[in-house]
Amino acid sequence: MIIDLKIGVKMFYGVNLFLKSEISGEPDSNALLEEQILLISALSEEEAIKKASKQCNKSHSYKVSSGKTVTWSLYKIDRAYLIDELKDGAELFSRFITKKEVTSLLKPFDE
Repeated sequence: MIIDLKIGVKMFYGVNLFLKSEISGEPDSNALLEEQILLISALSEEEAIKKASKQCNKSHSYKVSSGKTVTWSLYKIDRAYLIDELKDGAELFSRFITKKEVTSLLKPFDE
C-alpha cells in the first residue's frame, strides 16, 4: 500500500495480459503469445488496467536471422486482481486450469 496525501491510498494490483507476435510473411496461426503479469500501483482496478494498457500499448519489433521482422504487441488484458499484501511468500497470482491445459503449458515448443 502506498499513501499519497493528495489523492489517497494506492494499492498493488497484478495485471495479467497477453502479448502477441507477428512475423512478417507468416500466417497468424504461427503467432506466439506471451503471458505477462505486471505489478501496478493504482487507486482502483480500472486505473491498474489503464496503466498496464498504456505501458504495453507500444509494439516492439526486431529482425531475426532469416531477415523477417517479428513484432510484439498487446493482444489482450485478461484481468487485474488486488494483491492484499506484499510480503515474503505472498500469493501474486493464481487461477484454476484443467489437466489438459497443464499438459499443454508444460509441453516444450519443439514437440
